[in-house]
Amino acid sequence: MCSNPDVFTATVVRLRKHGEGLVFADVSPSSAIPLVPSALEESSARLQWMDSALIELCLVPSSNFSKNQSNDFQLLEVGDVLEVSGLWEKDEKGKLTFRGDHVKVTGSEEIDSHAITQAHKERMKEYAQRLPEKDRPLCRFFRRSQIGARSSGCTEKGCPFRHFLVNEEEKASMVELKRKRDKEIAKLRIRVDRDVHSCKEGHGQRAIVFVQWLLDRIGKEVLGRGSGVLDIAGGRGEVSWHLQVNNGVRSTVIDPREVKPIKKKKRKELKKKGVESGPSVIRAFFDDTFTETEKHKVIFSCIIRTAFAHGFVLLVS
Repeated sequence: MCSNPDVFTATVVRLRKHGEGLVFADVSPSSAIPLVPSALEESSARLQWMDSALIELCLVPSSNFSKNQSNDFQLLEVGDVLEVSGLWEKDEKGKLTFRGDHVKVTGSEEIDSHAITQAHKERMKEYAQRLPEKDRPLCRFFRRSQIGARSSGCTEKGCPFRHFLVNEEEKASMVELKRKRDKEIAKLRIRVDRDVHSCKEGHGQRAIVFVQWLLDRIGKEVLGRGSGVLDIAGGRGEVSWHLQVNNGVRSTVIDPREVKPIKKKKRKELKKKGVESGPSVIRAFFDDTFTETEKHKVIFSCIIRTAFAHGFVLLVS
């Protein structure tokens, strides 16, 4: 970090507002980007090309912010023109971020944020292709796969970014990030075990954590009795998918909504695990008329009722 603040003007292109007042803003500079502090000289090559590209600003609650005589930067909007004073910082992942300590909104303009973002992505690709392969930025999808996170969207073919780790330091960094991620997931599972309503994980992870909770609490043998598990209002069937495909517990989704075709990634998963098919789907409302047919009566063994985002209620017959 440098003790002397840098100043530039920029327009807000994208916003990500988090709890406790934290705001991340992707901005497009309208004035020249300040010289990189000597403390970050090893990253200066990455910044030389960034004039008129996008920069990520981190606005913390202690920032001095002003918009229409208000100091609440949760009021920040896409299109706002900012005068920013702050410091360059590099996090534990090596990512460079400009921390805005003093931010003032000096105006607003109409922008096409999607077009600006796409143009920035193209510049990033062009920049990466000009670098030797070992000096290219690490592909974010490859990085996610290295720390055990779900990753899709990059097949490496045509991707200009790096898909290998260059040294032992980078490998050690990935190991440490994976350790921290695993630790956070373990904490989440403990919270879920205490109170299933406390689960705040992303939707994809919620299904995995909930299935693990079911297996730990009830057991695979009990869940698999009879015709298996009924997933009421199961939506896309993520819970049932993890039960049947990943854990061998037969499951049936009951939901009136149309089910989308299985994606290529899931078809590969079925083939890899040697499973014939995913969970069965019954398009119907689960009401008084549902059990009028003999076919529907025989599938009752264990019912999982999901209450949207508020949690789960488990009923065992």
